[in-house]
Amino acid sequence: MRFWAILLLLTTAAAAQDRRVAPIEGGRRLGLVIGNAGYPSIERLVNPINDARAVAATLKTVGFAERDVRLVVDAPRDQMRRSVREFVESVKPGDLAFVYYAGLGIEVKGSNFLLPVDVARDATEGYVEDEAVSAQRLLRDLDNAVPKTGVVGFRCAQD
Repeated sequence: MRFWAILLLLTTAAAAQDRRVAPIEGGRRLGLVIGNAGYPSIERLVNPINDARAVAATLKTVGFAERDVRLVVDAPRDQMRRSVREFVESVKPGDLAFVYYAGLGIEVKGSNFLLPVDVARDATEGYVEDEAVSAQRLLRDLDNAVPKTGVVGFRCAQD
């Protein structure tokens, strides 16, 4: 049975302890970490990039290979969507898949979206649904990839 933990990571300091992730039998430890702070239509966010860098560094200290941790900062729409798609497509049965996002998030009609840095401040609901990254789709696509364990954390600021 697959296991998904959805975490609201309020701080990365506690995770900075030198602990090793239990071995994944026959699988890899894969991480995608996104930090978006440079939204041109608002004042630059203070923490997302620092948080993302700290999470990526922590993954490497707990047994994730450097080549298997992808750090993406200030991603515009195309880069963010491509990074998510490539990560999901790289996950194989038996892997540990870890995704962390820090940046702006929004709820539209009961669905949650992770916003790229080039989203318009006055974006309509339809625009967000078409152009942002759906958190529900990310979870569904990862679940369909059948990792042994999945951990997804969202730390979303709201404008």
